[in-house]
Amino acid sequence: GHDKPLPLFDRYLAELDITSIFLRAKKRIGYFHGVASLGDYDETIAVLKAKLAGMGIETVHMVGNSAGGMAAVSFGLDIGASQV
Repeated sequence: GHDKPLPLFDRYLAELDITSIFLRAKKRIGYFHGVASLGDYDETIAVLKAKLAGMGIETVHMVGNSAGGMAAVSFGLDIGASQV
């Protein structure tokens, strides 16, 4: 399936000492209403901010493709990402 490259990408990021968080919208309608397992859009943003703070992450770079690209832009702006 299309999910197989993620472990490879995660391993690549780990070699660069980059912590990664992957999000997936199983309904494939984009991320306009957030990530179902995290709540609505505002709750998703709050969970992401809390997760990043809890991990001590200060610099955030958002990456996405297809509908995930739109989510990267939207979530990135709302969480204050350094780069999108």
